[in-house]
Amino acid sequence: MYRQLKDWRRLGWVSSESTLFRLVIHGSKIVQLLTELLHAELLKAPYLQGDETVVQVLREPHNKKATAESRMWVLRTPQTLQRQGIYYADKPDRTARSGQELYAEFVGVLRCDGYSVYASVDCRDRVGCLAHVYRKFFEATKRDHRAKRPLKILDQMFHLEKQWQTLSSNERKKLRKQRLAPLLKKFVVFG
Repeated sequence: MYRQLKDWRRLGWVSSESTLFRLVIHGSKIVQLLTELLHAELLKAPYLQGDETVVQVLREPHNKKATAESRMWVLRTPQTLQRQGIYYADKPDRTARSGQELYAEFVGVLRCDGYSVYASVDCRDRVGCLAHVYRKFFEATKRDHRAKRPLKILDQMFHLEKQWQTLSSNERKKLRKQRLAPLLKKFVVFG
């Protein structure tokens, strides 16, 4: 905050740090209502992407030390949708309870990694993420050179998907059946 105060002082607005903190706290209460609405809208989507990652928070509630791990969960709609949404949730841990709370009332398809918490989320179906698969094969190349062959196939698949990014979902679906399906079969044989 002190950097922002310095910038604003140069522009002629003088305020104290405590005033700025009060404004942020008050504004966050108003914004919280909007984030709850966004979360509720995202849970109505037929398809969501989900993940979580470690974050370090300096002053944590729950009497956690500043060096303790916290989790930032994210759920989002696909980037190909005209109306996209992303929701970030600060959760104290990576437990099934946290995942169930975050995805409560979601009845669609969830694309996520293979972490066991997602199996406890009550939704229509879960699908895997090829980026996570890619990472595992990439890590495997350090121990076994044979992992490079499936990586090359995944690279081809990602390259094609990038080329098709601006196409309609129907066009992408058609191309996936024609060009990605054979690559996926080839990948399964090598993988």
